[in-house]
Amino acid sequence: MPSRPTVAIAVLTFRRPEDIEASLPRLVAQVASYPGHAYVQVIDNDPSASARDVVGSFPGDVVRYAHEPTPGIAAARNRALAEVDDADLLVFIDDDERPGDGWLDALVRTYEDHPGVLGVVGPVVSEFAHAPEPWILAGRFFTRRRLPTGTVVDVVATNNLLLDLRLLRSLGLAFDNRFGLTGGSDTLFSHDARLQGGRFVWCDEALVTDVVPPERLTRDWVVRRSYRSGNSWSRTNLAVCVGPGARLRQRASLLAQGTVRVAGGALRWTAGRLTGSLSQRAQGTRNIARGSGMVAGILGHRYSEYAREVPQVSEPSLARPRVAVVLGHAQDPEEWRRRHEAGLAWDVTPYGYEKAQRWFDMAWARSHPEGRLGRRLREAFRQRLGFDLVHAFRNRRLVADSDVVWTHTEREHLAVLAVQRLERKSRRTPVIAQTVWLWDEWADLPAWRRRLYASLLRGAGVELVLSRCNQEISRRRVAGREVVLVPFGSASVAGQPGAEVAPSGRPVVVSIGNDRHRDWETLLDAARSLPEVDFAVATRSPRATGLDWPANATVAPVTNVWDLAALYSSAAVVAVPLLDNAHASGATVCIEALSAGRPLVVSDAGGIADYVEGDATLVPVGETDALTKAIIDAVSEQSDAAGDRSADRGLTQDDYVGRYVLVTRCLLEGAPWDPRISAFAPVGPI
Repeated sequence: MPSRPTVAIAVLTFRRPEDIEASLPRLVAQVASYPGHAYVQVIDNDPSASARDVVGSFPGDVVRYAHEPTPGIAAARNRALAEVDDADLLVFIDDDERPGDGWLDALVRTYEDHPGVLGVVGPVVSEFAHAPEPWILAGRFFTRRRLPTGTVVDVVATNNLLLDLRLLRSLGLAFDNRFGLTGGSDTLFSHDARLQGGRFVWCDEALVTDVVPPERLTRDWVVRRSYRSGNSWSRTNLAVCVGPGARLRQRASLLAQGTVRVAGGALRWTAGRLTGSLSQRAQGTRNIARGSGMVAGILGHRYSEYAREVPQVSEPSLARPRVAVVLGHAQDPEEWRRRHEAGLAWDVTPYGYEKAQRWFDMAWARSHPEGRLGRRLREAFRQRLGFDLVHAFRNRRLVADSDVVWTHTEREHLAVLAVQRLERKSRRTPVIAQTVWLWDEWADLPAWRRRLYASLLRGAGVELVLSRCNQEISRRRVAGREVVLVPFGSASVAGQPGAEVAPSGRPVVVSIGNDRHRDWETLLDAARSLPEVDFAVATRSPRATGLDWPANATVAPVTNVWDLAALYSSAAVVAVPLLDNAHASGATVCIEALSAGRPLVVSDAGGIADYVEGDATLVPVGETDALTKAIIDAVSEQSDAAGDRSADRGLTQDDYVGRYVLVTRCLLEGAPWDPRISAFAPVGPI
């Protein structure tokens, strides 16, 4: 008897440790009963790698683990294809599904009985956490197809799918990342496979059970799922069109189909109301939702669902707000991800804004290709105006097509507001204008800039600031606007892998930062006063590197996050000496030190006390004796790491993004500002 093919079972997971813990023993049992070599490959799509510990409890030769931080199901699927290069067959299954007896063997036998097929598809049936309400059952929202084994199918999903890896690679097939956050990448994969001669057949014996949790057993959720299905169907059908003529014909066809579905659904719903038929009303609603999604897809709307589950909301809504994230030039998600993978940034995306995909469709400004002349022109405008007008202008369509704009500093929000002013459109997308350095510089700006900036700021939906000092100055300088305090939050250093540091036997004072408001001169005086203590100064600031430091101080930049984590780990105390400022300079370093559990000494400037009071020693600005004494006291206590203190203060990256989500909701709904936005406390459930 010929040997059976080697099989890898790929299970993709995102922040569902209970599901993956429940599914893995069943998958391991399938591997054990398979008469050949097989193993389970887990792809963890959570940037924080939440499934690692669960997977680590299983033998590594049976259950393998890979971390794919790039958001979206397409990226996770492609990572699975890349990881299982020693297998002949790959079987996809979801983390909330449970395979039936003989599932794996049935899939493989059907594959062997149909030589030359690219894949085998199995059925999925739903098992409910509790009985769904009659309306959901009548609408057949969870009813899926069942076919005779051997039936050829055109469209496949990856929730129960076997693939021939050799044939797949010979056809050059993969999942399209454009559809990673919206769904539809498996539909597009099916289309591409058929174009290249790939065939899929059905195996009705290979049954898996989908465990439906309570939060999905609501009218809101099932209607939104129908909407998403129609939305991704339109987008995938348009994506495969070649040439403007084909796209135009496809748009017309999809528009007709979607309109007919909406109209037919409305008639069906009306008939149900008149006759009292629950099934007519429910199925009419389902058709309206799917048809609406189809029409919205034609118009360019993308409904994100697969990458991050949407929470329940009080008012059912078919579409989610679209957020345009406009950051500085060269802060594209792809470029930032490369920085993350190279160890140059903690975050997968700048400031962790990708975490908001759970609530919104996120769209990112792009750095458009430019030649030497274009770059010089953009830089000339930026230097003259103080903000990057050209970069914002190149992304004007993104802004216009969104419901709200997120920015991180005045360099972006002033540019977006200026472009909106130049375009003179009747509808302007609301801009969340976060300001960092502007109010420190205000008095030194030319009068024409102050007038221009004040005029632009009056056009913002709301201004966010990171300190109470900035809030007070902003309200005084440009009155009559909404200015809201939003505490910053940063990625945690706790648990981050760090480079090995050889212990010196001497206490080390670590001081990190490149901000213009670092008081390096006072820190230098403290270092001279404490020759028995080593000072590690991690900065690129010319003001610091140009000083005459004593022999017990080293001044050098940190080049990657691993060295940064090691530096925090080696610190007897972290010192953040500050000059007077208004924007809580040093907040990031303070938050990182709190998350690393290190003793902290900070100059009391710029509203930084809100971030650290009670967890740090605050000293007056510029007073060498006070800074020196605080360092001596912290070193002499020789306290061990106190654990992550940033989470208790609400200074995590999840808290920061959560505040932006709350601000966005309040802005779009015209609601009062949620008090959690400005509280130095955990945001909690949103």
